Amino acid sequence: MSDAPETTWKILDWDSEFFGFRIARAFAAPSDAALARTVEECARQQVRCLYFLAEADDIPTLRRLEHQGFGLIDLRLNMIQPSPGAGPAREFPGIRSACAADLPALQRIARISHHNTRFYADPTFPRDRCDALYDAWITKSCDINAGFADAVFVAEGADGAAGGYITCTMIQPDRGQVGLLAVAPEMRGAGAGGRLIQQALSWAHSRGALSVVTVTQGGNSAAVRAYERGGFVAERMYLWYHRWFDFDADR
Repeated sequence: MSDAPETTWKILDWDSEFFGFRIARAFAAPSDAALARTVEECARQQVRCLYFLAEADDIPTLRRLEHQGFGLIDLRLNMIQPSPGAGPAREFPGIRSACAADLPALQRIARISHHNTRFYADPTFPRDRCDALYDAWITKSCDINAGFADAVFVAEGADGAAGGYITCTMIQPDRGQVGLLAVAPEMRGAGAGGRLIQQALSWAHSRGALSVVTVTQGGNSAAVRAYERGGFVAERMYLWYHRWFDFDADR
């Protein structure tokens, strides 16, 4: 770990271990000189990839990032469902809580369903590790002790097997969050995604949530439309930038 203040940048231990090389995230770029120092410090610490999440309307920061060799990777859209309310959780047709027997099907869906995300958008990340990332994410979400999610719901196919999933978390006493959402190709277009979203909203509201938030890719029009049908509206737009360093960063 660098001695740089965490408010400026820090090594991301989980990402680094998972992908097998040092990854860091920068949090501030108040000036060209400050961002240049961050890049230099990361190079000294043998960081291979440096992330930066910038507000889409912060033009000075966007220009600084481009001057320092960062590349635009993805558009992140923060969305919110602002409808208040609470009460008993409803049940939606074909939607149920995930169980241990669902995990192999969920892992299969995870490996093929998140290709619109920034890791796939960045060609430098190995494709097999991107597949494994979402496999690991849904696996940990189904483990209540891992802290990735408070609840996971699945959409059943005609044979009762899991054909889609949504992960839910209470991030504040009055705010819920949708994490991962995916539907298997053979079940798309039949309303499973919408029912999963409604189940997540009902689950969160039954726990006192006055709003529910989620993050999706601005270019994933199918996901954006699904959330909008569920009452979500765009709240804020960000741009993910990655800065790669041209050296062997084996740790």
